[in-house]
Amino acid sequence: MSSAAQDHAPFGPLPPEVSGKEEASASNPTHYLPGYICCVHETMSTVAEHIFIGSPGIAEQPLLRQKCEDRLRDIYMSAQQPSSTRGKRRPCIICNLQSRGQSTTPQMMEDGPLICIMGTFGGNVPGDMVYLHFGVPVSPILRELLPGRDAPSEQAYLHTCPKPWPHPKQLVIAFRYRSPSAILGAWPLAPRDSTGHNSDSTNTAEYWLDEENQEWLWNQCQERLNAWNELCRTDPGFAWRCALEYQVSDVTRRCVVTVLTVVLSKTRKQWAVRPRW
Repeated sequence: MSSAAQDHAPFGPLPPEVSGKEEASASNPTHYLPGYICCVHETMSTVAEHIFIGSPGIAEQPLLRQKCEDRLRDIYMSAQQPSSTRGKRRPCIICNLQSRGQSTTPQMMEDGPLICIMGTFGGNVPGDMVYLHFGVPVSPILRELLPGRDAPSEQAYLHTCPKPWPHPKQLVIAFRYRSPSAILGAWPLAPRDSTGHNSDSTNTAEYWLDEENQEWLWNQCQERLNAWNELCRTDPGFAWRCALEYQVSDVTRRCVVTVLTVVLSKTRKQWAVRPRW
């Protein structure tokens, strides 16, 4: 096995056009081709922290960078715990296995699948600058999710194959990073059976990006990162203000989720003990 193949061993065999091996096929349960839209159990916090940790204004400040690294380490360590409730199942786009992530992180955060994460943000316009800047709309998408922008051309959207994406409020965060989650399967996952396992374990993709859309997305990743870094260099306080804005809203989101979880749990228990007449 070549050194390149060894570098990407966690992903299984390399694609046929790279390795030439027959076992590297879409039906192989350990293998997913670049451009496949797959499922991971992930929190949107991961990609935000990866962006912040390398941003000018944070990257060269040891204390600020350490805070980002600590939050990332907590996310990655939490993902290793079976009981973890952080994040949820989300679609993602598998990136070229020959590519590198765009983050500058410790080795423990560089072993997972290389992805661009997808999110709907509750069907609303993202409230944080980091998501607004790196968010790429997936066609078809509602125009109200593109505030302050002119009516975009067709090239401003990401198009899926072999059919349009089913959710009208979907964004892809144009930043490549290695997720703490394993690939759970092609998106959407099959329903779980009575044992808690997916009733259909096939890994054949239902949605994917063709070569043209893959190249467009990879270019968007680089262009948006370059523009972000330029904003950070022009205004040395820009990155940490965006990080602070994000952290405040993230704490608020988590508090709301915690309260709702407690309320729903109590409601279920109350219904469980009510007498049935």
